[in-house]
Amino acid sequence: MYCVYLNLLYCHRLLGLFPNTYTFTKLLAEQIISEKSNRSNHNNNMPMVIFRPSIVISSITEPVVGWIDNVNGPIGLMVATGKGVTLVTLAHKYSTPDLMPVDVSIKGMILAAYHRGTHNSPSDSPLTVYNSSSVKMSITNNKLTQFAVKYFRLHPFDEILWRPRLYCTSSKRLFKILVIIQQVLPAILIDFLLETTGKPQKIKLVQLQQKIFSAMMSLSFFTLQTWTFKNTKFLNLFTHVPDAEKDDFYFNLDEVENKAEQAKNRLEKSIDLAGSNFNNI
Repeated sequence: MYCVYLNLLYCHRLLGLFPNTYTFTKLLAEQIISEKSNRSNHNNNMPMVIFRPSIVISSITEPVVGWIDNVNGPIGLMVATGKGVTLVTLAHKYSTPDLMPVDVSIKGMILAAYHRGTHNSPSDSPLTVYNSSSVKMSITNNKLTQFAVKYFRLHPFDEILWRPRLYCTSSKRLFKILVIIQQVLPAILIDFLLETTGKPQKIKLVQLQQKIFSAMMSLSFFTLQTWTFKNTKFLNLFTHVPDAEKDDFYFNLDEVENKAEQAKNRLEKSIDLAGSNFNNI
């Protein structure tokens, strides 16, 4: 017990103002890359780039439309909402999460490596940072939650706990109170009833609520704020695609018509795929 407490204390001291270990270790990795890319150090003259994906969501086209391999992030929240497990979320209604399709990010990553490899003369910039960001294509948390609730009421899952609904609040105090009343206490009661009737559970609802609560508190640093990144360098990558590869790699965010409808279709396909994975939790 003492060792656990000591580790938590060290972790808190190391993180400082960083919200979690994920962001802290990413900074450390970028510092190492920056040092190794310094051309004044002839022993480490390796071509490098820094590629920063935003919140990665389901694919637009590849490998298939709406592909996703996990229930993390906004898709996971939607599935939990559809199942009636999550009724409250901690987020600012009018903040815009920066969502980026996974296949676009991967294409950008490959192009960034290609461009760096073909532009590696001493006169070139030693290190380029690419922000894989959607910027103007993002939608607010409020619209995202409204879409989720509307979709699941029209297309409900086979097995749900409660009728899908989702209340979005930016108050941590109110969030904790509502989670206890609307999610934790009912979960305790349902776990008790299932245990007394001898029905098996893969995971207790209380434990699931603990996981969801911890995840939302960890993400609150991001969901309660709006983050805007310049993605000019990232978009410029797609202008350097060789003619022979344009069918496979070219993508221009400005040429996407009816962005909201396309985003809706992607999320619908992702939700259906992720729902089957959620049943296994």
